[in-house]
Amino acid sequence: MKLFFVTAAASVLLLGGCAQNPYPPLPEMAAAYTADPVLMDGKLDEKAWKQATVYELATAREAWNNRHPELRAVYGAKPVSPGKVRLLWDKEYLYVGAEFQDDDIVAEGTKDQQMHCNLGDVLEVFLKPAGANHYWEIHISPANYQIVLFYPGRGHHLLPSVIPEKKPLNVKSAITLDGTLNRSADFDRAWAAEVAIPLSELGLKGVPLDGKNDWEILIGRYNYSCHQKVKELSSFPELRFFDFHSHEEYAPLKLKE
Repeated sequence: MKLFFVTAAASVLLLGGCAQNPYPPLPEMAAAYTADPVLMDGKLDEKAWKQATVYELATAREAWNNRHPELRAVYGAKPVSPGKVRLLWDKEYLYVGAEFQDDDIVAEGTKDQQMHCNLGDVLEVFLKPAGANHYWEIHISPANYQIVLFYPGRGHHLLPSVIPEKKPLNVKSAITLDGTLNRSADFDRAWAAEVAIPLSELGLKGVPLDGKNDWEILIGRYNYSCHQKVKELSSFPELRFFDFHSHEEYAPLKLKE
């Protein structure tokens, strides 16, 4: 009888070859061009929105691996409260449209330029020129308050200097609610947001968002709810862990004619 031996090193190589890549290829996010004006009313009912590509938010692949099995069973595969986003653009703005299922709509912030991700539900938009250090972070709450942050680099994350009193971008937004705000005794259904981000102001930092330069994007969501076991985060693209500042996992942003 002949015996065949596989060394430990060879076994590791064989097993490694079958292992799932923790950082799969990046999906792109496409913004469809619209020649028709986008009415900022928080309703994604224009023809352009209906024809735009839908991106479903996902939970992070490994975020729940080390959590209690009861939590992992509920939240580990996909969001309990789904969300979807669409992108449009014209010569003036990049538009983000978001629709979120939500059983408890929460927004305890009272003005712009507060850290709304610590105060309730938010839509978050991250925009970054590819290959550059600087990037933007934008929050929109269900109460239609905003915060706009400009980071000269990720190493300045949340320094006081990146949280100005006045918004550094003239972002426009509108919200619709299917439910009641900050009333935990009842069950809500959903909320939606429309956001218009001025292209000319993004370009003032040296890299225009004009379809000729490469940019990257991530859409994130914080969902607070007294009806759920935990606060739930989700995003597109899907992340390995819940780090919305993981630039290496941002999606290439494509402006489509």
